[in-house]
Amino acid sequence: MAGLLITLAGVFVTWQHAALGFFLFRALDILKPPPIPWFTQGDHGGLEVVVDDVIAGVLGRVILELLMVFQLIPG
Repeated sequence: MAGLLITLAGVFVTWQHAALGFFLFRALDILKPPPIPWFTQGDHGGLEVVVDDVIAGVLGRVILELLMVFQLIPG
């Protein structure tokens, strides 16, 4: 939940932005592209899960912002 909130933080939320933000976050959370594995190395238990979600949320937010700045999505 924290990662999704980070992805949508500060975005004028339309249903398109909410849907794209959700799918971006979920894809990043599932696929775990770099740099996500760099932050979750080791055995830290629950903290590793939260950090994983936060980093996926930040990456999702950056991608969503770039899509909006370059007007690749409506809004």
